[in-house]
Amino acid sequence: MELSSDLVKSLGARCGGARLFGGCAFAKRIDYPSLFGKDRSVKDIDLVIFRNGRRAVLEYLRLNGWLIDRRSVLFGDARRITLLEPKACIRLDLYSDPLHFNHRILLGNRLTIDSECLAPADLLVTKLQIVHATVQDDDDVIGLIASTPLNSREPDAISVSRLASMCAASWGLYVTMLANLRRLTAERGLRTLRSTHLAKQFGEKTEEILLAVKDYPKSLSWKGRALLGSRLPWYDEVEE
Repeated sequence: MELSSDLVKSLGARCGGARLFGGCAFAKRIDYPSLFGKDRSVKDIDLVIFRNGRRAVLEYLRLNGWLIDRRSVLFGDARRITLLEPKACIRLDLYSDPLHFNHRILLGNRLTIDSECLAPADLLVTKLQIVHATVQDDDDVIGLIASTPLNSREPDAISVSRLASMCAASWGLYVTMLANLRRLTAERGLRTLRSTHLAKQFGEKTEEILLAVKDYPKSLSWKGRALLGSRLPWYDEVEE
């Protein structure tokens, strides 16, 4: 965890901004022991930077002993480069804005809203955009919504308007996010959290997000894509 914070500072100084997402960010944002009675396991470090700073960042990492995993360059997604720190055996997955997973997440100036991690709304979307979510993905979503206020005062709150505007720009993201939120409310949210009060908050906040996303004005292109529905693929496959 300490190394991830150091990387945010050192890499950010060379590219204009570097922020955490993935396991490290959720471990920092959520008090896992209080909410779930367990720690949040962290297997590697996920960082996103501005695209035009990638060369400077890679050179800095190389000079400081990090090794590029050539397999990630030759066979992986070109938008992610995996590096290894041989002494501590730590893996770093380096991404550049915009993020491309099952759905595209454009950050722009939002990348640096928070001092260390992506802003809560953007962090939440990195999980809600997943078509085939894991139990860990679900817990991250439940924990972040249950423990974070909903309003526009970022970075200490989840911006509902940010979530709604992203879904209004992409019918595919809209479908995936709503499906995940509805599934979690019905299946896991109310029985996963240790506190019944937090479980109730999760349900109420989720309903508020769903209502905002559904009511947000949609463009003609969004409505046109909605007419085609699931007859065409609405998400991208992700290479591991």
